[in-house]
Amino acid sequence: MYYLFQVTFYIFCYICRYNYKHKDNMKAAIYIRISTKKQNTDRQYEELKSYANSMGYTIVESYEDQISGFKDEEERHDLNRLKEDAKTEKFDIILFSELSRLSRKTTNILELISYFRDDCKKSLYFQKQNLNVTTDKSDLGSELQLNILATIGSYEIELSTERQMGGKIQKVKKQCWTHGSRPYGYNIDENKYLHINEEEANIIREIYNYYLNNMTSVQIAHLLNLRNIYAPATKNKKQNLWHPNSVCQILRAKRNIGIFEATYHEPDPKNKDKIRKRKNRKIVEEIKYTNKELAIVSDDIFYSANEKIEKNIKNKDTAKKNISLLKGLLICGHCGSNFFYKKSGKDKNFSYVCYGSRYSFSIGKKKCTNPITINAPKIDGLIIYMAKSRLLMKRLIENSDINIKSKEEQLQKNEEIILLQNLSIKKINEEFNQYIKKAIKYGIDENIIEKEHQRIIKQLKQIEENIERIKKENYSLNKQIKILSKDKCITDEMYDGMQLNEMKELFEEYIEKIVLYNTTQWVIVNLCYFDGSNEFSFLRKSARANELLHYNTIVKSIINEKQYLMLLRDYYDTLEIGNKYYYYPYYNNINNDVIYDKEKEVFIKFGIKKGKETREYTISEFIKFIYPKNMKEVTAYEYYYPNQKNE
Repeated sequence: MYYLFQVTFYIFCYICRYNYKHKDNMKAAIYIRISTKKQNTDRQYEELKSYANSMGYTIVESYEDQISGFKDEEERHDLNRLKEDAKTEKFDIILFSELSRLSRKTTNILELISYFRDDCKKSLYFQKQNLNVTTDKSDLGSELQLNILATIGSYEIELSTERQMGGKIQKVKKQCWTHGSRPYGYNIDENKYLHINEEEANIIREIYNYYLNNMTSVQIAHLLNLRNIYAPATKNKKQNLWHPNSVCQILRAKRNIGIFEATYHEPDPKNKDKIRKRKNRKIVEEIKYTNKELAIVSDDIFYSANEKIEKNIKNKDTAKKNISLLKGLLICGHCGSNFFYKKSGKDKNFSYVCYGSRYSFSIGKKKCTNPITINAPKIDGLIIYMAKSRLLMKRLIENSDINIKSKEEQLQKNEEIILLQNLSIKKINEEFNQYIKKAIKYGIDENIIEKEHQRIIKQLKQIEENIERIKKENYSLNKQIKILSKDKCITDEMYDGMQLNEMKELFEEYIEKIVLYNTTQWVIVNLCYFDGSNEFSFLRKSARANELLHYNTIVKSIINEKQYLMLLRDYYDTLEIGNKYYYYPYYNNINNDVIYDKEKEVFIKFGIKKGKETREYTISEFIKFIYPKNMKEVTAYEYYYPNQKNE
């Protein structure tokens, strides 16, 4: 396939006519893109600068992105800046070192070139390909050459990725290190061979010693941070905190006893799969070798520590005694941390505690300033009540089979459509190749060929977009079928009779996260579902309160004046909860917590003081809570704008 592209390219080269004329005093912009921090932009810039000088261009601006060419345009800051500047008269021509600097995707290259040339009327130059792209669209040879070069470039990337992986495999078989940065405890020589770094190796030995002497990974990480010891992932950086996960990775690393393993999967040069899904691809080769000269600890120490890790994991599984129903779902609304599950108090009741209340191991993240510790039975009971209402409400079990069948039929139709669309793409490409051959043979007018070429590109793009849309629809249908299959099994009786571990599994299927916010007397609970909807509740913090749970206690109507809401937001700190609520913490030291529902345009007042219980308040009463001294019975608008009429 690659050689076919090359042959085609050489055929078109002889018909390409470069009518690009040398123009004095042209203003030029330089665009540079590198994929990693290790690459240097100086070479690209100097080569393009030299070309500009030889052509008599004046460089007015340079643009630089440090990001993969497969990333979306929205993530490339300077490319977007270049696109905006191209709309102006700031420069006449844009210089690139090669086509792949613009993008790694053929379609994107052609779209961007069309934007700069056709929409912005800018010329472009690609140095490696020695290709001038002018605003003169009558040059069909250059147009076809551009398409071929872009396609060849994309194909070369795939070949290059395969070659690189093959080279890595051969190096690993020679016991070289090919996994990027050096592993903690080792140095790498110029030939990529590992040697023990004694300073770091001693730290590793200490970690094993600490762990075998009953210190936890959290305690070990905290101790290493107190000793100002560099962490593996942040060596020689300003912030170098150890995290419990870093400690566990050290304890589990088989290289510490001289065992090295490497698994290679099919390459994905276009980054189609997310990183966490790449291991699902086909395995190309697995390599394992042993070098006891690189062992840092003995086998006995390593396996004793890992046996203890496995035992601790089993001990953490409280399925037989106490299941942490909401662990992994609870999120602190103040610091973003998860919650851990622990026994607390004299009665040894279980609680959920914000991780941010202890240590902050995340780089650049501070310890939580408003941490939450909440009684587990209280929050579990509230969520069970809320989720039950949600899961059983509006579920028509008798229609589940019909819905599943219809969705499965739609799924089958979509798969057939995708198959037909792919066949259409193949057929269109074959027909266009035949058309080009005939065009060359019979000397068809270049304008006609170009018009046909643009029509084909547009047609292919529409088909590809349609395929992508159907794939997304199929993903959604599969998820709906899975949920519907479970829904028809859920009844009141089964829900009430569920074991805690079954309920936990059900929650994890439907609930995305539960965000908690700490206030004076209450914990605000925002229950977020995977379908994008959410529910909102309060949990009273005081154990002596008569009513511990307040579920959707909404004041029907306090005010509807948007002007008043905006004034409150201007004068007091607010905390946005999801997309639906604003939280107003304090008014003149009065502990009355208030939520504003943006959709219903009402206030929800749930702070309780003597004589000021939760109920419906008039607007003047509400203002008195904020400014209680010498207040007149006036509206909010009259209070803030006494000299104006409320129209």
